[in-house]
Amino acid sequence: MSVLNMSSSRVRPEAELERITQLAVTLSAQLTRVDFDGLDPVIAGVLTQVATATRVEICQLVEFSESGSVARVHLPTGIANTADGQHQIPAPDEGLLERLAGGEAVVLSRPDDLPPQMTALRQPLGGSVAGVPASVAGRVVCALVLASGGLTRRWPQPL
Repeated sequence: MSVLNMSSSRVRPEAELERITQLAVTLSAQLTRVDFDGLDPVIAGVLTQVATATRVEICQLVEFSESGSVARVHLPTGIANTADGQHQIPAPDEGLLERLAGGEAVVLSRPDDLPPQMTALRQPLGGSVAGVPASVAGRVVCALVLASGGLTRRWPQPL
C-alpha cells in the first residue's frame, strides 16, 4: 500500500498571517532605529518587503497633510519615477484616497466591488484592493494601499 502526499501550492491563511506577523515584528524593530533623515529609503525597503510577504503587485504608503490631502506617495524599492517624472505604477484613485483620509479601511475583493465613483481603479489595477489608514492623536497621517492586479483576492480581517 502506498500513501500519496499531495501538498497544495496554495498558502493557508494561518501561515500567511504568521508570516505577516513576523514581518511586522521585524519591520517595527528596523523602523525604530532609523534617523528621520534616512527614513525614505527605509520606507521603500519596507514596502518591498510588505509587497513580497502579501504577494501583491502594488504596495504604496500614502502620507496625508493636516488638511487630509495627499502630501506624498512612497513606492517600493525599484519602483522609480520614469524619465518624464511619472510613476511606473498608478497613483491611488481619488475616491479611495478620500475614504482612507477619512479614516475608513477599504477592502475590495473584486473589481466589481468598486463603487461607481472609483471606476478609475478598475483599469490600472483590475483586481483586489486593500487600504488601511493609520492615525496619530486622532488624525489620519497615512495609509497603506495594497493591490493585487488582475486577481480576485480575499483580504483576511487580521491583515
